[in-house]
Amino acid sequence: SNTSHLDADDLEQSAATRAIHSNVAGGVTLEGIGVEDDPDDDGDGVTEAEGDTNDDLTSSLTSYGGAPAILIQADTGNSMTLGPNSNGFGLQVRGNVTAGGVYDGVESRAISILGNGAATTTIQGGVALDFSVTGTASEADAYGLYIGANASTPEVLQRKAFTVTSISEGAHNAYGVFFDTNASVPSFTNSGTMLAQVLGETGSATAITDRSNTLATITNYGTLVARNVTTDADPTDGIPPPPNTGTSTAIDVSTSTIGVTFNQIPDVLFTDDDGVDDDAGLRPAI
Repeated sequence: SNTSHLDADDLEQSAATRAIHSNVAGGVTLEGIGVEDDPDDDGDGVTEAEGDTNDDLTSSLTSYGGAPAILIQADTGNSMTLGPNSNGFGLQVRGNVTAGGVYDGVESRAISILGNGAATTTIQGGVALDFSVTGTASEADAYGLYIGANASTPEVLQRKAFTVTSISEGAHNAYGVFFDTNASVPSFTNSGTMLAQVLGETGSATAITDRSNTLATITNYGTLVARNVTTDADPTDGIPPPPNTGTSTAIDVSTSTIGVTFNQIPDVLFTDDDGVDDDAGLRPAI
């Protein structure tokens, strides 16, 4: 939104909604429904059919402003590690993660994983995004998952809903997942619905961006979309908006020198504990 009527103190920014700066042996899990709506999501032994009225309660982390909803970053001089949780992931998001820049010019990142100088951040077992990740910015770049220098994880799994939007007339971009220089992420798999979009005139949308030169394998079981949607600043003036001059790119590994394998394969049965394939409606598409 426009900030011309606001004072400096109106634009002050908060810190991250949830920040992790040191070791967690059992990993970090944001609880919730996860990929499937199962009879007993909360694991209390009582199913929905048996009267469990809070079985589908799902946690949420929301950031309003430029700080991420989830920040995982080593402290200066102290490397950190997130060990695997009971499902084998150092970070598992089974609930909602949302970040919105709110004001014009404020970049948003839903999840940010960073080293800190020489201090490294290691996510053992991988990152699993199992419910909802949303990032939105106005006249600024928007990121869903950003993994930066000196941060590493063996794989990222995007298994449910993931949407990143930049609403910008200027040249601002929407990035779904972004692996930056000196990060390490060898594998990315999408088996859900992933959308990166720019609503505007000149910005570009990219679902997967690798600048780390480590992403060797990309696998898609689901829907992977990057799109630009031209918007009209004044729909009442009778003048059509100019065409969008930005680009829409599903996968950008243009700086990679290691060779990248892309697997586009049929949807496979996803079951976690009930034998029911609740994501059967998702079929591979780019």
